[in-house]
Amino acid sequence: MRDIGYGEGYNWQAGYIHPDGFLPTELKGSRFVPSDNPSNPPPPKAPKKHK
Repeated sequence: MRDIGYGEGYNWQAGYIHPDGFLPTELKGSRFVPSDNPSNPPPPKAPKKHK
């Protein structure tokens, strides 16, 4: 694929974080899977409903 120009000019940067993120704005801040990563704490729990 290299011989047909695929990836030409592409530069891999390990650990790159896009300044605007990668998700659409309406999904920003959403959590999809649990994480043990301390830099990504879980969101606060919703208050319990009283009966």
